[in-house]
Amino acid sequence: MFKKVLVANRGLVAVNCVRAIRELGAKAAVVYEAPDLGSAAVRAADEAVEIKSTDQSTAYLDINCIVAAAVKLQVDAVHPGYGFLATNFELFKRLQEHKITLITTPSFPQAFELAKKADFKTLPTSPTLHSWNEVETHVSTIGFPLVVRALANYGGWGARIVFEQAELKTVWEHVCSQCERHGVPTDIVLQKYMPSAFQIEFPVLRDKSGQVLVLPDREVSVQRRFQKFMVETPAPNLNPDLRRTIVSKIPHFIDQLGLVGYAILVFEVVKGEAYLSEVESSVQAAHSATGLLTGVNILREQIRIASGSKLNNLIIHQEVNNHVIGVFVYAMDVFRKFTPSPGKVDRFHPPVGEGIYLHTSVGSGDTVSPHYDPVIAKLLVSDKTRSEAIARLSLALSDFFVDGIQTTLPLTRAIVESKDFHKAQITTSFLFSEAKRVSLLKSLRNPEDDCIAAIIAGLALSCEENSSQIIDNAQQGSLLWSMANRVLSRKKMEF
Repeated sequence: MFKKVLVANRGLVAVNCVRAIRELGAKAAVVYEAPDLGSAAVRAADEAVEIKSTDQSTAYLDINCIVAAAVKLQVDAVHPGYGFLATNFELFKRLQEHKITLITTPSFPQAFELAKKADFKTLPTSPTLHSWNEVETHVSTIGFPLVVRALANYGGWGARIVFEQAELKTVWEHVCSQCERHGVPTDIVLQKYMPSAFQIEFPVLRDKSGQVLVLPDREVSVQRRFQKFMVETPAPNLNPDLRRTIVSKIPHFIDQLGLVGYAILVFEVVKGEAYLSEVESSVQAAHSATGLLTGVNILREQIRIASGSKLNNLIIHQEVNNHVIGVFVYAMDVFRKFTPSPGKVDRFHPPVGEGIYLHTSVGSGDTVSPHYDPVIAKLLVSDKTRSEAIARLSLALSDFFVDGIQTTLPLTRAIVESKDFHKAQITTSFLFSEAKRVSLLKSLRNPEDDCIAAIIAGLALSCEENSSQIIDNAQQGSLLWSMANRVLSRKKMEF
C-alpha cells in the first residue's frame, strides 16, 4: 500500500479521496489555491500545499504545479479524482519520470476496435480528429444528428449535439475553444446521437492479477447537455436478458483493454439493443450510488489496486437486494437557463432520516466559487424497492433548502414527481427542451405558492435593500420555490 498520496483536485471529490486514503492507513496530502485554504479537503488532509498557476488557468489544471507539489511532498501516488487531470496523458508521463503513480488510466485509444472483437455493438464513431479539415470526410458515414465530443470531456463542457450541417463548424470551433480553455489536447470525435436512448453504465474493477469485478449497472439518462442530474441503480428499464449478455462479455473485453484499476463502460440502449459509446477510465460522481448499493468503496479499491494489491475477496460476490437513487445538486439557476449561481451560502439545511445520505463539502457560511464545477452536493436514498426509494427521495428533496444561491433543487423535485420518471421512461433528450423544463417547473405550482410569493415580495419592501430586484424576481417566478417553499416549511412558526 502507498505511504502517502496527493489528491490533485478540490471540492467534494477531494474530500472523498482524502477520506479513502486515510482509511487505508496512508497519509493524504492535498493541493489548494488560496481561496480554498479553509475548505473541507484541506481540513481533512494530513498535509496541504498551496499552488499558484504560472499562466492564466486555474492551478488545479496546471501540470507543472501538480508535479512540483507531488515531488515536494515526496508522495508515492497522485489521485486526480475526476475531471480534466484524470484524462491527461501528459500528467501520467510527467509523474512516471519521478516514479510516482497516477491513480487512473488516462485513456483507452483502442477501445472501440477491441469492443467489436468482444462482440459489443458500438455507436458509429469517427477516429480521433484534430482539425476541421478532417471533419467532413467522416460526417456522411455517421449522419445527423451527431455529437462533437472531446475525448477529455467532463461534466458536459466538451460535448455538443449537431442536428444539421449548417451548425457543424460553429459547434466544432466551440468544442475546440473549450479544450484550449481547460488546457486539454484537441482530441475530438464525432459520434452518432440517439435521442431516444437510455444511458446505462457498468462500473468495473480489475486488479493486476486479472481478477475482474463487474458492479451493478446504473442509469444516468436524466441529464442536460451531458451533465448528469440523477443516477439510479440498478437501472430500472434494462432488460434482464440484455443485462446478463453485457455482463458476460465485459471480463474478456476488460482483459483485452489491459485495465488495472477502475473504468466505466457507457452504453446507449435503444429498442432493446445496447451500443457501447464510451469507456471512462476515472471515477465519476455517480460512483457513490454504486457504493451505497453494494457496500463496495470504489475509491478505496481503486487506490488499493493501483498500489499493487488484489481485489478484496469480500466484495467479489455481492448480493443486491435494494434500490438506490441519487441526485446531483448544482449551483445553477434553473429559471434562467442554468446560469451559474456562485456566492455565499447563507443557510444550508440538508434532509435527515433513515436511508438518506448526503455527500457535500458545503455548509452555511461557505462561498461557492464561480470558477469550478458547480456541483455542491450529492443526495442519495436507499430502500427495498424503486417505488419506496422514490417516495423517500421525494420527501428528502422537500426538506432540502439552500439559501443565498440558486440551485437545481426545484427542477429535480419536478422531475421526481413527473409521470415519466415514475414509469422509468426518461431518455437522454428529456431535459434538452426548454419548453419541457418550464412545463416541469410549472407542474409543482399551486395557488397557495403564488400567495406566499406575494407575501415575500411585500415583506421585501420593508426589510430588504434590494427590494425592487426581489419583487422583479418574484414576479418572474424565479424565487417561487427557493423562497416560498422555505416559508411554507416554517409558516407555523413565523405566522
